[in-house]
Amino acid sequence: RSLLQAMNSDRFSQFKERFCVFLTEELPPRTTKGRGKLIRKAAPRSLRSRFEAVCAFVPVLQSEPTPENYHALRIATKRFRYTAEFFREVYSEGLEGIIRQCVSIQDALGDVHDVDVHKEYLDQTLANLPAGPDSDVETARRQAIPSLISAEADRRQEQQVKFDRLWKIWSQKKERKRMGKVFGHVKLTGS
Repeated sequence: RSLLQAMNSDRFSQFKERFCVFLTEELPPRTTKGRGKLIRKAAPRSLRSRFEAVCAFVPVLQSEPTPENYHALRIATKRFRYTAEFFREVYSEGLEGIIRQCVSIQDALGDVHDVDVHKEYLDQTLANLPAGPDSDVETARRQAIPSLISAEADRRQEQQVKFDRLWKIWSQKKERKRMGKVFGHVKLTGS
């Protein structure tokens, strides 16, 4: 009902008219002169900024390896990866390996986060089972939930080891420096 009211309003009618004019207006011609210089400047700067945001987690995770910090690192890695994927076409080499590493880090941290959330849910479910004489269902739950929690702990450990192996590479100053150099090697396709 609210949607229909909004679509029948004067405000929406005015929007449709203005948008129709916008779509049919001829845009001023754009020149391509100088575009290469913009990409040549924007790509390294954008990549370096996102990369530094990821690298900022090296000391953070050494002192506070909390689920919140792992989650924040996953988001920073995702943003860096998307930026690298966006600029991949203007780089002759180097970004593909970095993108694959970002995907691996994201996957491992995503699985760690999923396990943490699932374990919290299982802990709460176990704690909220009614006290007193158990029905067959409650008995089965009391027996199954600790097994699930144990399996999730194993899964978390496996993903943590995977992440730690990848992060060890990124934590090395020499490796971060090598990756950072890649951002300066822009090739302009078609030039």
